Formats: sequence, C-alpha cells, structure tokens
Amino acid sequence: MTNVAPCQGVVYDLLAASLRAIIAARLRRASFLYREKMSSYKKLIETMASLDFSKSTAMAFLRTIDKALVIEALADVIASEALLSAIAADSYIHQLEFEKYVIGKVSANGLWLRLHHWPSSVVESRQDIHSHCASFASRVLNGSLRHAHYRKIPGDGYSEYQYRFDESTGVGGSVLSGYTGLEKYSFDEHHAGSVYCVDENLLHQVVAIDEGTITLSLWARRAKDAIVLRPNGPDATNASAKAGIAVPLLRSKLDTIIKRLG
Repeated sequence: MTNVAPCQGVVYDLLAASLRAIIAARLRRASFLYREKMSSYKKLIETMASLDFSKSTAMAFLRTIDKALVIEALADVIASEALLSAIAADSYIHQLEFEKYVIGKVSANGLWLRLHHWPSSVVESRQDIHSHCASFASRVLNGSLRHAHYRKIPGDGYSEYQYRFDESTGVGGSVLSGYTGLEKYSFDEHHAGSVYCVDENLLHQVVAIDEGTITLSLWARRAKDAIVLRPNGPDATNASAKAGIAVPLLRSKLDTIIKRLG
C-alpha cells in the first residue's frame, strides 16, 4: 500500500475543496441563470410589492418596464396554470370596450398591476365619462389613445352614477345619485413609450384609440366610489361588471397580446 506524505494529503484536500467550490459556483450560476430566465413575472410582482404608491414612484416603476419584460412575464403566466387561473378570476371584458387583465395584486400595499388591451379602434359615439376608484400611472406599450377631460357645471343633462366594485364578489354595480351638467376643457394624447398619471378624481373619456393599443398600469389601493356620467336618454342605464373569464380564453388573449408586442 502506498503511503501519502502529510503535505501531499493537504494538497489533495485543498485541490478537492477547490474543485468542489468551482462546481458549486457553476451550479449556483446555472441555477441563477435559470431563475433569471423563468422569473420575469415574479420579479415584476416582487418589485411592485416593495413600492408605496405615489405619482413619482409609480411612473418611475413603469419606466423600467419595456416590451421585452412584459412579453417574458406574460409567457411565464401562460406557462403556469395556477397563474392563469388566478388572473382569469379577476379579469374581464370591460364595458368601455377594452380587455382588462389584473396581472398582479399585493395585499400588503394594496397595489394592482393591470394590463389593458383595445383589440379594436372603434370607439362608440357615447363613451362613458368617468372618474376612478383609485389613482394610477400607466405606460403605453403599443398604439396610442386620446382622452377628453371634463368638469361639472350647473345643469341636468347627464345622469350621475356612483360605481363600486366589490372585490370579495368580483361584481361591480352603480346607483343613480343625481344629475349634472358637464363641460369639456382639455384633451391629451399618449403614444407608445409614454408614461402618464391619472388622478382618481379626474373626469375623462376615451375619444380616439389605435387598434391594438396596450397599456400597463399600476393602481393605488381602491379608495372611493367612481363616478360614471351618461347623457340623459334611453341609454342612461346603470353600469355593471362581473369579473372572470375562462382560462382557455385568457391564454388565447395573452398570446395575441404577446404577438402584438413582439
């Protein structure tokens, strides 16, 4: 039997330890790269969870998000039945003719991340003039949209509804609260790449939109009822919504959005 000198044993131990360290480092690197490739959705939500909503933080967050990151995050969603089911339960085709997808929500800070898609450029001659239940910041990923801004004035030409969405049931409904007059005082336009913020009290209306417009928006915690205003007449009925779409439909819709963003 060959005896190994003590110094040689030390060398062998050091070499073995060094080799183990190199292998472990490579395994960690491989695992890190795998997580980086597969966790775009998780990174997006974890970053959102670290925020406190303000106009500046919300807009800064959205400026860090480009089409490539959204495509990767949506691909993560499509690959996960659990994520698809959760998102499908909170999403729906909005009464204002766009697709609303609640991509993520964080209970600790009350923030919501929503993806909106307008599959058509058609805007009805009578779009609801409305405020929101919370302030939000939005980034236009594709297309463009134009808003008109309004303020109340004395009068009774519009029916005013208080709109509330019940998160526990996924059902939204409105109640007639009175009548008012309105005047239009400004417009704004937002194109692909732009980031803007909307205060919860702003009364506005989409008046023009490109086919395939897609926005990603970060919403503060719901704080109040929204206002919906409709011209008096036979169409002045209350607004309602019911959250929830089928998982196969959601998968197909997200795939369409990925292709449009690509």
